[in-house]
Amino acid sequence: MSAPSWLSSPSGPCHAMAHRKPHLPTKLCRGCGRPFAWRRKWARVWAEVVWCSDRCRRSRGRPQEAGDGDEGEAKAGAR
Repeated sequence: MSAPSWLSSPSGPCHAMAHRKPHLPTKLCRGCGRPFAWRRKWARVWAEVVWCSDRCRRSRGRPQEAGDGDEGEAKAGAR
């Protein structure tokens, strides 16, 4: 019996699942506005998930520092 094709590939067996999963549901993060996809650990609470990461959840009360660049110009003009 021969080895499976993914095992004999040049990239090795660790890259066997390296493919996009377009069929997973997505949401927009309430903190950063970026889309994020369903994760297995969120299976039971997917309806309640609103943050893409702990970082966004922790910084929910603070304004985002990385912006369009307009804030920096406004601050410079106020000097």
